[in-house]
Parts: sequence; C-alpha cells; structure tokens
Amino acid sequence: PDTEARALEMGGTDFIAKPFTPAVLQARVRSLLRSRREADAVLLAERRHRRRLSDERVADILAAAPEALLTTDPGGRVMLANQAACALLETQQDHVLGQPLTRWLPQEDLDALAQAPQQPRQTQLTSPAGDAIPVELVQTFSGHGEERLLNLWLRDLRTQRAAERARQDQLAAEAVSRTKSLMLSYFAHEI
Repeated sequence: PDTEARALEMGGTDFIAKPFTPAVLQARVRSLLRSRREADAVLLAERRHRRRLSDERVADILAAAPEALLTTDPGGRVMLANQAACALLETQQDHVLGQPLTRWLPQEDLDALAQAPQQPRQTQLTSPAGDAIPVELVQTFSGHGEERLLNLWLRDLRTQRAAERARQDQLAAEAVSRTKSLMLSYFAHEI
C-alpha cells in the first residue's frame, strides 16, 4: 500500500495488482484511454480557443493599423484590406476583397518589387475619381508554398509631399524676403 500510494502521488493514474483478472485489466485500460481522450479533447479545445482569440487580436491590430495593408493570395487576389487601405483606395472593403491587385497597382511596380523584396518603392495609385495618389510600397511574405501570402504595405505620401512643398515655398519666400531686404538696404545706403 505504501508503494501504491507513493506511485499515485508521483503522477500515476492507476495501480494494477497481481494476480489480475483480464476483464478488470481491460476495463481499467479502457477507462484510462477514455480519460486520456477527454483530457486531450479539453486541451485541444483550449488551444483552439486561445488561437481564435489570438487571431482575433491580430485581425483587430491589423484592421486598426495606420499604414494601409493589402494581402493577396498566390493568384494575386486581395484577401485582406485593412481600414487604412480602404481609406487610401477611397473604397469599401467589399469592393477590394477578391479583386486582382493589379486593379490598383501597375504590374510593372509589382514586378519591380519582386526583383528587390523588402526595398521600398514609390509609385502612384489611381483613385476611383482618377486622381493620382503617391504611395511608397513595401512587400513582405508570410506562409510557404501554396499558402504563401503577399503582404503589401502602402504609405500615403500626399501629406509628406505637401509638407515638403510647404517647406520649399517657405524657403523660397524667405529668400525673396532676404533679397528684398538687401535691395532696400542697398537703396537706403545709396540715397
């Protein structure tokens, strides 16, 4: 009994004493296998639950990401478009999903990205209104083989370019002001 108690305390699940009855042994083995299947089912259900929660959190993070993200399948069809991508493309998500990526990006830009993976590339998208939208593209891949997905990050450059234009305009205005001040000081000196 001491050995049996110690074995059970160390993690044993059952103890079979000799001599044993074959019917009792079979019943105990079936019981242990049933317990094991139930424990495995609970563990699997918990893993699936955690995986689902993890997938939902990742989806929420990607949906709220400030950078536009388009994910395509190996055939080039859009499988995921976050809110920023829909805003950039000036369309709704259901008008993007399932569409070929070449609807928004020229094939030559996609080919150039394939030649230099993870190197940013600047290009222009065409909005539904026909306006050119300057963007910077960066691609990443996830998965392998037939499940390999292309993740295309798009950064809207309109704000950056407008800020650069404003800075250049300010520099030009300052140069004109300096020139005017120099001219006035020259005339004042001559007078």
